[in-house]
Amino acid sequence: MSNDAHEVLVVAFVGVLVVTAGLTAATLTDPASRSPPTDGRPVAEPDLRPVADAEPWSRLGDEATPPGGSAVTRIHDAGETGDGVRVGVIDASGYDPSDPVVADRVLAVRGFGDSDPLAGPDHHGTATTTTVAEVAPGARFLLTRIDSQRGFVRAVEWLIERDVDVIVAPVSFYGAAGDGRSRAASAAAAAVDAGVTVVAPVGNVAKRHWTTVDRSTDATVVVDGARETPLLGDRERAVVWVEWERGTGPYTATLYRLNDDGRTPVARSVPYRRDGTPNARLSTSLRGGRYAVVVSGPRDDTGGRVSLTSPTHRFGVVSADGSVLSPAAGAGVVGVGAVGELGEPAAYSGRGPTTDGRLGVDVAATGTVVGSGDAERFEGTSVAAARVAGVAALIHGADPTVTPRTVEQRLERTAMDRGRDGVDLATGHGVVDPWPAVFGADERSPAAGPTRTPT
Repeated sequence: MSNDAHEVLVVAFVGVLVVTAGLTAATLTDPASRSPPTDGRPVAEPDLRPVADAEPWSRLGDEATPPGGSAVTRIHDAGETGDGVRVGVIDASGYDPSDPVVADRVLAVRGFGDSDPLAGPDHHGTATTTTVAEVAPGARFLLTRIDSQRGFVRAVEWLIERDVDVIVAPVSFYGAAGDGRSRAASAAAAAVDAGVTVVAPVGNVAKRHWTTVDRSTDATVVVDGARETPLLGDRERAVVWVEWERGTGPYTATLYRLNDDGRTPVARSVPYRRDGTPNARLSTSLRGGRYAVVVSGPRDDTGGRVSLTSPTHRFGVVSADGSVLSPAAGAGVVGVGAVGELGEPAAYSGRGPTTDGRLGVDVAATGTVVGSGDAERFEGTSVAAARVAGVAALIHGADPTVTPRTVEQRLERTAMDRGRDGVDLATGHGVVDPWPAVFGADERSPAAGPTRTPT
Protein backbone atom coordinates (compact mmCIF):
# COMPACT_ATOMS: atom_id res chain seq x y z
CA MET A 1 0.00 0.00 0.00
CA SER A 2 1.36 3.44 -0.83
CA ASN A 3 2.37 5.84 1.96
CA ASP A 4 -0.56 8.06 1.07
CA ALA A 5 -3.12 5.28 0.99
CA HIS A 6 -5.42 7.05 3.42
CA GLU A 7 -6.00 9.95 1.08
CA VAL A 8 -9.45 9.77 -0.43
CA LEU A 9 -9.95 10.56 -4.06
CA VAL A 10 -12.82 9.69 -6.31
CA VAL A 11 -13.51 9.82 -9.97
CA ALA A 12 -15.86 12.68 -10.68
CA PHE A 13 -18.35 10.53 -12.51
CA VAL A 14 -22.03 9.85 -11.96
CA GLY A 15 -23.08 6.61 -13.57
CA VAL A 16 -26.58 5.69 -14.66
CA LEU A 17 -27.03 2.43 -16.52
CA VAL A 18 -30.43 1.93 -18.11
CA VAL A 19 -31.15 -1.53 -19.49
CA THR A 20 -34.08 -1.18 -21.86
CA ALA A 21 -34.34 -4.78 -22.96
CA GLY A 22 -35.21 -6.04 -19.47
CA LEU A 23 -37.21 -2.95 -18.50
CA THR A 24 -35.03 -2.56 -15.41
CA ALA A 25 -32.86 0.31 -14.30
CA ALA A 26 -30.01 0.71 -11.84
CA THR A 27 -29.08 4.20 -10.69
CA LEU A 28 -25.88 5.30 -8.95
CA THR A 29 -26.35 8.79 -7.56
CA ASP A 30 -22.67 9.72 -7.70
CA PRO A 31 -19.26 8.12 -7.85
CA ALA A 32 -18.78 8.01 -4.13
CA SER A 33 -22.28 6.90 -3.19
CA ARG A 34 -21.05 3.34 -2.80
CA SER A 35 -19.25 2.58 0.44
CA PRO A 36 -15.60 3.53 -0.02
CA PRO A 37 -12.84 1.07 0.87
CA THR A 38 -11.76 1.30 4.49
CA ASP A 39 -8.13 1.87 3.51
CA GLY A 40 -9.01 5.11 1.71
CA ARG A 41 -8.00 3.97 -1.74
CA PRO A 42 -9.71 5.55 -4.75
CA VAL A 43 -13.38 4.90 -5.33
CA ALA A 44 -13.97 4.09 -9.00
CA GLU A 45 -17.10 3.13 -10.86
CA PRO A 46 -16.98 -0.33 -12.46
CA ASP A 47 -18.96 -1.45 -15.47
CA LEU A 48 -19.20 1.99 -17.02
CA ARG A 49 -17.85 3.10 -20.38
CA PRO A 50 -19.24 5.24 -23.18
CA VAL A 51 -20.42 3.54 -26.35
CA ALA A 52 -17.97 4.00 -29.20
CA ASP A 53 -20.60 5.24 -31.64
CA ALA A 54 -22.12 7.83 -29.28
CA GLU A 55 -21.86 11.06 -31.27
CA PRO A 56 -20.10 13.75 -29.23
CA TRP A 57 -22.23 16.76 -28.44
CA SER A 58 -25.11 15.49 -30.53
CA ARG A 59 -27.48 16.36 -27.66
CA LEU A 60 -25.88 19.52 -26.26
CA GLY A 61 -29.07 21.41 -27.04
CA ASP A 62 -30.78 22.53 -30.22
CA GLU A 63 -28.70 25.69 -30.61
CA ALA A 64 -25.45 23.71 -30.64
CA THR A 65 -26.61 21.07 -33.09
CA PRO A 66 -25.96 22.40 -36.60
CA PRO A 67 -27.89 20.86 -39.47
CA GLY A 68 -26.32 17.65 -40.71
CA GLY A 69 -24.62 16.56 -37.48
CA SER A 70 -23.00 17.67 -34.26
CA ALA A 71 -20.65 20.63 -33.92
CA VAL A 72 -17.74 18.25 -33.34
CA THR A 73 -18.53 16.24 -36.47
CA ARG A 74 -18.48 19.45 -38.50
CA ILE A 75 -15.06 20.30 -37.04
CA HIS A 76 -13.76 16.90 -38.13
CA ASP A 77 -15.23 17.42 -41.58
CA ALA A 78 -13.38 20.76 -41.73
CA GLY A 79 -10.10 18.91 -41.22
CA GLU A 80 -9.38 19.41 -37.53
CA THR A 81 -9.05 16.21 -35.49
CA GLY A 82 -6.30 17.06 -32.99
CA ASP A 83 -3.83 15.16 -35.12
CA GLY A 84 -0.55 14.62 -33.28
CA VAL A 85 -1.69 16.29 -30.06
CA ARG A 86 -0.48 14.41 -26.97
CA VAL A 87 -3.08 14.05 -24.23
CA GLY A 88 -2.24 12.78 -20.75
CA VAL A 89 -5.01 11.16 -18.71
CA ILE A 90 -4.78 10.86 -14.91
CA ASP A 91 -7.41 8.56 -13.46
CA ALA A 92 -8.14 6.57 -10.32
CA SER A 93 -9.17 3.43 -12.21
CA GLY A 94 -7.64 1.32 -14.93
CA TYR A 95 -7.58 1.36 -18.70
CA ASP A 96 -8.10 -0.98 -21.60
CA PRO A 97 -5.59 0.18 -24.25
CA SER A 98 -7.05 -2.36 -26.67
CA ASP A 99 -10.41 -0.57 -26.77
CA PRO A 100 -11.16 -0.09 -30.47
CA VAL A 101 -11.69 3.66 -30.04
CA VAL A 102 -8.09 4.20 -28.87
CA ALA A 103 -6.27 0.96 -29.67
CA ASP A 104 -3.81 2.50 -32.13
CA ARG A 105 -3.43 5.80 -30.30
CA VAL A 106 -2.07 4.86 -26.85
CA LEU A 107 1.60 5.77 -26.54
CA ALA A 108 2.19 4.63 -22.96
CA VAL A 109 0.43 3.38 -19.82
CA ARG A 110 1.91 3.92 -16.36
CA GLY A 111 0.78 3.37 -12.79
CA PHE A 112 1.79 5.56 -9.85
CA GLY A 113 0.78 3.50 -6.84
CA ASP A 114 -0.03 -0.12 -6.13
CA SER A 115 -2.95 -0.57 -8.52
CA ASP A 116 -2.63 -2.18 -11.95
CA PRO A 117 -3.23 0.45 -14.64
CA LEU A 118 -4.40 -2.29 -17.04
CA ALA A 119 -7.67 -3.09 -15.35
CA GLY A 120 -9.98 -3.99 -18.21
CA PRO A 121 -12.52 -2.20 -20.38
CA ASP A 122 -15.29 -1.33 -17.96
CA HIS A 123 -13.50 1.34 -16.01
CA HIS A 124 -13.61 5.08 -15.61
CA GLY A 125 -10.18 5.53 -17.17
CA THR A 126 -11.30 3.81 -20.36
CA ALA A 127 -14.50 5.86 -20.41
CA THR A 128 -12.60 9.12 -20.03
CA THR A 129 -10.06 8.28 -22.71
CA THR A 130 -12.62 7.17 -25.29
CA THR A 131 -14.72 10.28 -24.64
CA VAL A 132 -11.72 12.52 -25.35
CA ALA A 133 -10.84 10.40 -28.40
CA GLU A 134 -14.29 10.77 -29.90
CA VAL A 135 -13.95 14.55 -29.75
CA ALA A 136 -10.30 14.58 -30.90
CA PRO A 137 -9.82 11.40 -32.96
CA GLY A 138 -6.33 12.39 -34.07
CA ALA A 139 -4.92 12.75 -30.55
CA ARG A 140 -2.43 10.35 -28.97
CA PHE A 141 -2.69 9.28 -25.33
CA LEU A 142 -0.45 8.69 -22.34
CA LEU A 143 -2.47 7.00 -19.60
CA THR A 144 -1.70 7.09 -15.88
CA ARG A 145 -3.39 5.56 -12.86
CA ILE A 146 -3.01 7.01 -9.35
CA ASP A 147 -4.18 6.21 -5.83
CA SER A 148 -3.10 9.28 -3.83
CA GLN A 149 -2.12 12.93 -4.09
CA ARG A 150 1.50 11.83 -4.10
CA GLY A 151 0.75 9.61 -7.08
CA PHE A 152 -1.04 12.50 -8.75
CA VAL A 153 2.02 14.72 -8.39
CA ARG A 154 4.28 12.01 -9.83
CA ALA A 155 1.90 11.41 -12.73
CA VAL A 156 1.83 15.12 -13.59
CA GLU A 157 5.64 15.29 -13.51
CA TRP A 158 5.90 12.19 -15.71
CA LEU A 159 3.48 13.61 -18.26
CA ILE A 160 5.27 16.97 -18.36
CA GLU A 161 8.55 15.15 -19.04
CA ARG A 162 6.87 13.44 -21.99
CA ASP A 163 5.82 16.72 -23.53
CA VAL A 164 2.05 16.35 -23.42
CA ASP A 165 -0.06 19.23 -24.69
CA VAL A 166 -3.18 18.55 -22.61
CA ILE A 167 -3.78 16.81 -19.29
CA VAL A 168 -7.27 15.74 -18.29
CA ALA A 169 -7.59 14.69 -14.66
CA PRO A 170 -11.11 13.39 -13.94
CA VAL A 171 -10.46 12.83 -10.23
CA SER A 172 -11.30 14.78 -7.08
CA PHE A 173 -9.64 14.87 -3.68
CA TYR A 174 -11.85 15.33 -0.63
CA GLY A 175 -10.62 17.39 2.28
CA ALA A 176 -8.09 19.21 0.11
CA ALA A 177 -7.99 22.97 0.38
CA GLY A 178 -10.18 24.81 -2.09
CA ASP A 179 -7.71 27.67 -2.35
CA GLY A 180 -5.45 25.97 -4.89
CA ARG A 181 -2.74 25.15 -2.34
CA SER A 182 -3.31 21.42 -1.97
CA ARG A 183 -0.65 19.10 -3.37
CA ALA A 184 -2.82 18.06 -6.29
CA ALA A 185 -3.92 21.59 -7.17
CA SER A 186 -0.35 22.88 -6.91
CA ALA A 187 0.92 20.11 -9.20
CA ALA A 188 -1.78 20.91 -11.75
CA ALA A 189 -0.89 24.61 -11.61
CA ALA A 190 2.80 23.72 -12.12
CA ALA A 191 1.83 21.83 -15.28
CA VAL A 192 0.05 24.95 -16.55
CA ASP A 193 3.19 26.97 -15.84
CA ALA A 194 5.12 24.38 -17.86
CA GLY A 195 2.89 25.04 -20.88
CA VAL A 196 0.37 22.22 -20.51
CA THR A 197 -3.38 22.86 -20.73
CA VAL A 198 -4.91 21.14 -17.68
CA VAL A 199 -8.63 20.30 -17.58
CA ALA A 200 -10.33 18.93 -14.47
CA PRO A 201 -13.92 18.40 -13.29
CA VAL A 202 -15.15 20.53 -10.42
CA GLY A 203 -16.68 17.46 -8.75
CA ASN A 204 -20.13 16.08 -8.05
CA VAL A 205 -20.71 17.19 -4.46
CA ALA A 206 -23.08 20.17 -4.73
CA LYS A 207 -25.65 18.20 -2.69
CA ARG A 208 -23.03 16.76 -0.35
CA HIS A 209 -21.42 19.96 0.85
CA TRP A 210 -21.85 23.09 2.88
CA THR A 211 -19.69 26.08 3.76
CA THR A 212 -20.52 28.54 6.51
CA VAL A 213 -19.02 31.14 8.84
CA ASP A 214 -21.83 30.96 11.42
CA ARG A 215 -21.30 29.70 14.98
CA SER A 216 -23.54 29.23 17.98
CA THR A 217 -22.59 30.42 21.48
CA ASP A 218 -21.04 27.03 22.29
CA ALA A 219 -18.89 27.09 19.09
CA THR A 220 -21.11 24.61 17.26
CA VAL A 221 -21.14 25.40 13.54
CA VAL A 222 -24.56 26.51 12.30
CA VAL A 223 -25.84 26.09 8.73
CA ASP A 224 -29.10 27.80 7.77
CA GLY A 225 -29.97 27.97 11.45
CA ALA A 226 -29.41 24.23 11.95
CA ARG A 227 -26.84 22.80 14.37
CA GLU A 228 -27.17 19.29 12.93
CA THR A 229 -26.58 18.10 9.37
CA PRO A 230 -28.75 15.04 8.59
CA LEU A 231 -27.12 12.36 6.45
CA LEU A 232 -29.37 11.15 3.62
CA GLY A 233 -28.91 7.75 2.03
CA ASP A 234 -28.64 4.13 3.04
CA ARG A 235 -24.93 3.42 2.63
CA GLU A 236 -23.28 1.08 5.09
CA ARG A 237 -20.31 3.37 5.66
CA ALA A 238 -20.18 7.10 6.23
CA VAL A 239 -17.20 9.24 5.30
CA VAL A 240 -17.21 12.95 6.11
CA TRP A 241 -14.49 15.59 5.73
CA VAL A 242 -14.44 18.85 7.69
CA GLU A 243 -12.07 21.59 6.55
CA TRP A 244 -11.37 25.04 7.96
CA GLU A 245 -9.32 28.12 7.17
CA ARG A 246 -5.64 28.28 8.04
CA GLY A 247 -5.08 30.06 11.32
CA THR A 248 -8.42 28.92 12.75
CA GLY A 249 -9.75 25.72 14.30
CA PRO A 250 -9.26 22.88 14.83
CA TYR A 251 -12.78 21.60 14.16
CA THR A 252 -14.32 18.22 14.87
CA ALA A 253 -17.17 16.43 13.11
CA THR A 254 -19.18 14.15 15.41
CA LEU A 255 -21.60 11.60 13.98
CA TYR A 256 -24.73 10.90 16.02
CA ARG A 257 -27.33 8.18 15.71
CA LEU A 258 -30.73 9.80 16.16
CA ASN A 259 -33.13 8.10 18.57
CA ASP A 260 -36.71 8.82 19.59
CA ASP A 261 -35.45 10.12 22.94
CA GLY A 262 -32.35 11.97 21.72
CA ARG A 263 -29.06 11.13 20.05
CA THR A 264 -26.07 8.86 20.67
CA PRO A 265 -22.52 9.69 19.52
CA VAL A 266 -21.12 7.13 17.08
CA ALA A 267 -17.79 8.47 15.83
CA ARG A 268 -15.64 11.59 15.71
CA SER A 269 -13.30 12.87 13.05
CA VAL A 270 -9.54 12.72 13.47
CA PRO A 271 -7.05 15.25 12.07
CA TYR A 272 -5.64 14.36 8.67
CA ARG A 273 -2.08 15.59 8.35
CA ARG A 274 -0.85 14.20 5.03
CA ASP A 275 -1.75 17.03 2.65
CA GLY A 276 -0.90 20.20 4.56
CA THR A 277 -4.57 21.24 4.69
CA PRO A 278 -6.31 21.98 8.01
CA ASN A 279 -8.92 19.25 7.96
CA ALA A 280 -10.21 16.13 9.68
CA ARG A 281 -11.80 12.92 8.44
CA LEU A 282 -14.57 10.78 9.90
CA SER A 283 -15.05 7.24 8.60
CA THR A 284 -17.26 4.64 10.24
CA SER A 285 -19.64 1.79 9.54
CA LEU A 286 -23.37 2.33 9.90
CA ARG A 287 -26.02 -0.16 10.98
CA GLY A 288 -29.24 1.41 9.82
CA GLY A 289 -31.26 4.16 11.37
CA ARG A 290 -31.02 7.94 11.15
CA TYR A 291 -27.79 9.88 11.51
CA ALA A 292 -26.64 13.49 11.70
CA VAL A 293 -23.30 15.29 11.92
CA VAL A 294 -22.46 18.11 14.32
CA VAL A 295 -19.37 20.24 13.70
CA SER A 296 -17.76 22.12 16.59
CA GLY A 297 -14.58 24.07 17.26
CA PRO A 298 -12.84 26.27 19.81
CA ARG A 299 -15.14 28.58 21.79
CA ASP A 300 -12.96 31.59 20.99
CA ASP A 301 -12.95 30.90 17.23
CA THR A 302 -15.92 32.95 16.09
CA GLY A 303 -14.98 33.60 12.47
CA GLY A 304 -13.51 31.93 9.43
CA ARG A 305 -14.93 29.55 6.88
CA VAL A 306 -15.74 25.94 7.75
CA SER A 307 -16.75 23.34 5.14
CA LEU A 308 -18.25 19.87 5.38
CA THR A 309 -18.21 17.39 2.47
CA SER A 310 -19.17 13.74 2.16
CA PRO A 311 -18.31 11.30 -0.62
CA THR A 312 -20.93 8.84 0.67
CA HIS A 313 -24.07 10.74 1.69
CA ARG A 314 -26.21 13.67 0.68
CA PHE A 315 -26.85 16.29 3.34
CA GLY A 316 -30.19 17.42 4.68
CA VAL A 317 -28.71 20.92 4.86
CA VAL A 318 -26.57 22.08 1.93
CA SER A 319 -24.92 25.15 0.47
CA ALA A 320 -23.57 24.30 -2.95
CA ASP A 321 -21.42 27.42 -3.33
CA GLY A 322 -17.75 26.76 -2.72
CA SER A 323 -17.93 23.04 -3.54
CA VAL A 324 -15.16 22.99 -6.18
CA LEU A 325 -12.70 20.19 -5.39
CA SER A 326 -9.00 19.79 -6.17
CA PRO A 327 -7.28 19.61 -8.62
CA ALA A 328 -9.85 21.82 -10.40
CA ALA A 329 -9.17 24.49 -7.75
CA GLY A 330 -5.61 24.89 -9.04
CA ALA A 331 -4.58 28.23 -10.53
CA GLY A 332 -4.81 28.17 -14.33
CA VAL A 333 -6.63 24.82 -14.42
CA VAL A 334 -9.74 24.78 -16.60
CA GLY A 335 -12.41 23.78 -14.07
CA VAL A 336 -15.38 22.16 -15.80
CA GLY A 337 -18.93 21.91 -14.50
CA ALA A 338 -21.71 19.78 -15.91
CA VAL A 339 -25.00 20.72 -17.54
CA GLY A 340 -27.94 18.62 -18.66
CA GLU A 341 -28.79 17.83 -22.25
CA LEU A 342 -30.67 21.12 -22.64
CA GLY A 343 -27.94 23.20 -21.05
CA GLU A 344 -29.35 23.53 -17.53
CA PRO A 345 -26.80 23.35 -14.66
CA ALA A 346 -26.62 19.82 -13.26
CA ALA A 347 -27.82 19.66 -9.66
CA TYR A 348 -24.84 17.54 -8.61
CA SER A 349 -22.16 19.68 -10.28
CA GLY A 350 -19.84 21.61 -7.96
CA ARG A 351 -20.19 25.38 -7.66
CA GLY A 352 -17.62 28.11 -7.21
CA PRO A 353 -16.04 30.20 -5.94
CA THR A 354 -12.73 28.85 -4.69
CA THR A 355 -11.95 29.78 -1.12
CA ASP A 356 -9.43 32.39 -2.31
CA GLY A 357 -12.09 34.15 -4.40
CA ARG A 358 -11.52 32.80 -7.94
CA LEU A 359 -14.43 31.68 -10.10
CA GLY A 360 -13.67 27.96 -9.71
CA VAL A 361 -16.01 26.84 -12.49
CA ASP A 362 -14.56 28.23 -15.72
CA VAL A 363 -16.81 26.55 -18.31
CA ALA A 364 -19.31 23.72 -18.54
CA ALA A 365 -20.27 20.92 -20.92
CA THR A 366 -22.88 18.23 -21.04
CA GLY A 367 -22.26 15.63 -18.38
CA THR A 368 -24.07 12.91 -20.28
CA VAL A 369 -23.10 10.40 -22.94
CA VAL A 370 -26.04 8.56 -24.47
CA GLY A 371 -25.24 5.56 -26.62
CA SER A 372 -27.36 3.70 -29.11
CA GLY A 373 -28.52 0.10 -28.84
CA ASP A 374 -29.11 -0.70 -25.19
CA ALA A 375 -29.30 3.01 -24.27
CA GLU A 376 -26.24 3.12 -22.04
CA ARG A 377 -26.09 6.46 -20.26
CA PHE A 378 -23.27 8.07 -18.28
CA GLU A 379 -23.32 11.29 -16.29
CA GLY A 380 -20.93 13.40 -14.27
CA THR A 381 -18.43 16.21 -14.31
CA SER A 382 -15.80 13.73 -15.52
CA VAL A 383 -17.74 13.35 -18.77
CA ALA A 384 -17.95 17.13 -19.12
CA ALA A 385 -14.22 17.54 -18.43
CA ALA A 386 -13.31 14.82 -20.94
CA ARG A 387 -15.32 16.59 -23.63
CA VAL A 388 -13.71 19.95 -22.89
CA ALA A 389 -10.28 18.29 -22.91
CA GLY A 390 -11.11 16.97 -26.37
CA VAL A 391 -11.94 20.49 -27.55
CA ALA A 392 -8.69 21.72 -25.99
CA ALA A 393 -6.86 19.07 -28.03
CA LEU A 394 -8.60 20.30 -31.18
CA ILE A 395 -7.47 23.86 -30.37
CA HIS A 396 -3.87 22.68 -29.91
CA GLY A 397 -4.09 20.78 -33.18
CA ALA A 398 -5.37 23.81 -35.06
CA ASP A 399 -2.67 26.07 -33.56
CA PRO A 400 0.32 24.26 -31.99
CA THR A 401 1.66 27.58 -30.64
CA VAL A 402 -1.23 28.24 -28.26
CA THR A 403 -0.57 28.62 -24.55
CA PRO A 404 -2.75 27.19 -21.77
CA ARG A 405 -4.03 30.68 -21.03
CA THR A 406 -4.98 31.19 -24.67
CA VAL A 407 -6.85 27.88 -24.73
CA GLU A 408 -8.76 28.80 -21.58
CA GLN A 409 -9.65 32.24 -22.95
CA ARG A 410 -10.93 30.79 -26.21
CA LEU A 411 -13.08 28.27 -24.37
CA GLU A 412 -14.49 31.00 -22.14
CA ARG A 413 -15.00 33.79 -24.65
CA THR A 414 -16.84 31.59 -27.14
CA ALA A 415 -18.97 29.77 -24.56
CA MET A 416 -22.77 29.94 -24.67
CA ASP A 417 -24.33 31.59 -21.65
CA ARG A 418 -26.35 29.21 -19.47
CA GLY A 419 -27.82 29.33 -15.99
CA ARG A 420 -27.96 32.85 -14.59
CA ASP A 421 -27.24 35.68 -17.00
CA GLY A 422 -23.54 36.34 -17.43
CA VAL A 423 -20.71 34.58 -15.64
CA ASP A 424 -22.03 32.50 -12.76
CA LEU A 425 -20.82 30.03 -10.15
CA ALA A 426 -22.51 26.96 -11.69
CA THR A 427 -21.49 27.12 -15.37
CA GLY A 428 -18.77 29.77 -15.27
CA HIS A 429 -18.54 31.57 -18.60
CA GLY A 430 -21.03 29.14 -20.11
CA VAL A 431 -21.27 25.91 -22.09
CA VAL A 432 -18.33 25.26 -24.39
CA ASP A 433 -19.18 25.73 -28.09
CA PRO A 434 -16.60 23.63 -29.96
CA TRP A 435 -16.72 25.29 -33.39
CA PRO A 436 -15.83 28.90 -32.45
CA ALA A 437 -13.47 27.69 -29.73
CA VAL A 438 -11.43 25.87 -32.37
CA PHE A 439 -11.76 28.23 -35.33
CA GLY A 440 -12.03 31.57 -33.52
CA ALA A 441 -14.76 33.72 -32.00
CA ASP A 442 -15.70 35.21 -35.38
CA GLU A 443 -16.36 31.77 -36.87
CA ARG A 444 -19.67 31.09 -35.17
CA SER A 445 -21.35 27.76 -35.67
CA PRO A 446 -24.43 28.57 -37.79
CA ALA A 447 -26.88 27.20 -35.24
CA ALA A 448 -24.99 28.15 -32.09
CA GLY A 449 -26.76 31.45 -31.40
CA PRO A 450 -25.29 34.73 -30.17
CA THR A 451 -22.15 34.94 -28.10
CA ARG A 452 -22.26 36.84 -24.85
CA THR A 453 -19.71 39.67 -24.62
CA PRO A 454 -16.88 38.40 -22.42
CA THR A 455 -16.19 40.18 -19.15
